[in-house]
Amino acid sequence: MPIITVSLANSICSSQDKQQAIKRVAERLTESTVRVLRKNRELIVVRFSPLEDAEHWFVAGKPLRAQDGPISEVNIKITDGTNQKDEISAWIREAFETLIQELGESVGPNYVSVNDLCKNKWGYDGITQYGREMWAS
Repeated sequence: MPIITVSLANSICSSQDKQQAIKRVAERLTESTVRVLRKNRELIVVRFSPLEDAEHWFVAGKPLRAQDGPISEVNIKITDGTNQKDEISAWIREAFETLIQELGESVGPNYVSVNDLCKNKWGYDGITQYGREMWAS
């Protein structure tokens, strides 16, 4: 039941290619999440935060310039204890590679993070993961 949030600077690519690039990133992140983290495809949500103008992103204290290439942050929320360190590490690597392959090289750092959330403090459709576990037994 992961939710993946992707934040991108608006300079990611030409406007005509932007929607296709975003769609490909969403598809590839979903596939990596299914294959590497063993999550149910039907419960994976990929959400793109509104694209921000490049000048709203700063690297080393300086505004990003369009010629600097794309810059992004990807965050995934998963239930704590459902994946091993090597799986999480592989997913982070694949997410980063997806960004580079679909959006292009960047001079700025592109961050990918995994939030392991406690099962009794996170869920979907009004039921925590703890509740699902308890009611399933």
